[in-house]
Amino acid sequence: MGSHSLPVETGRFAKIDRQDRCCTFCDSGAVGDEKHVLMECPTTDVVRQRFSCLFDMAAPPCMCQLVWGGDSLMVAEFMVACLGEVGLIGSSAQ
Repeated sequence: MGSHSLPVETGRFAKIDRQDRCCTFCDSGAVGDEKHVLMECPTTDVVRQRFSCLFDMAAPPCMCQLVWGGDSLMVAEFMVACLGEVGLIGSSAQ
């Protein structure tokens, strides 16, 4: 995703060690990176449930499988919905 306001990116500019760039959307203490927000963060659980057809429920979540294994338009909609859920984009984009 690259240019965004997730803690992993904003912390880089603030010179915060990667392991200390914790997710600000939940209290898990996990690094707030793309994988966490899209695949693990409790805050985006409802979005993952809504787009459950993108995930192989028998296997652990995998970014490669998500990005390359599904319907591109639906994957984009899922990412937009996740970013909207955590407040990084306006609700009109959902």
